[in-house]
Amino acid sequence: MEGNIVDAVRAVSDQITSISTVLILMSSAGGTGSGLGCKITEIVKEVIPGALVINQVVLPFEHGEVAVQSYNLVLTLSSLYQNSDSIILSHNDQYQTLARRLLPARSRDCVSFSEINSLISAHMAGVLLPSSVLITEEGEEGEEKVKSELIELDQVVEHLVPHPGYKLLTTRMMPVVSDYCREFTNTSWEMLGKYSRQMLLQDSILDEKLIWSIKPRSELQTSNMRVFLNTCISNFVVCRGTGSRVPEVQEKFTVPDIYQKEKTRCMFGYS
Repeated sequence: MEGNIVDAVRAVSDQITSISTVLILMSSAGGTGSGLGCKITEIVKEVIPGALVINQVVLPFEHGEVAVQSYNLVLTLSSLYQNSDSIILSHNDQYQTLARRLLPARSRDCVSFSEINSLISAHMAGVLLPSSVLITEEGEEGEEKVKSELIELDQVVEHLVPHPGYKLLTTRMMPVVSDYCREFTNTSWEMLGKYSRQMLLQDSILDEKLIWSIKPRSELQTSNMRVFLNTCISNFVVCRGTGSRVPEVQEKFTVPDIYQKEKTRCMFGYS
């Protein structure tokens, strides 16, 4: 089987002039997703050494059907850390909770895998779909010129993974609204930025049951208060929609003390 995988990867790479990034979707509980997914990652890294490899890994339910799923997960992440350039984690339990919120009350106990996969795909699409960044350049006569430049996926990976020891990534999306509530929902960019940052601080993909007492240290009234918040190495924030180039969202993610090194590492994209 390994030879067939190598031949398939080479056949695809021979048809393309240049490959900058390879995205591999896989699970991590059973033998097929975890074992075969890791092997394919290893082969892709060997056959296409110049390409960045991104693994999107679906974590098993806490109470899953596979008895050795925790053992498989540890082995999977250990293998991917050696061969992958970045690992995007998607928690089945979290997306199941999110799916239940979007369904009518009578259907919330019957969440299907298709509905969970649709939510995971929507979160991934928010990152993978094209986006641009605004670049300010100095003109010939000293005036500033602002131009829009397309962000490549390999640029995003290089920004989010500045060190090979920090490869684990997560995704969040706002707003997530059910179809039957959409027409009654009113949002603003300032509100989206506020809720998105709070979700980051609490390490949650849900925009409900947020604990607003958890704040960046610089926004606390006294420095003696103990703060328990989730910090990160870097962020990539994408705003999509009308009027997306707004400073209100940027201000929420340029606070240094939400980052582990207290050095702001945030890239902003627009579309």
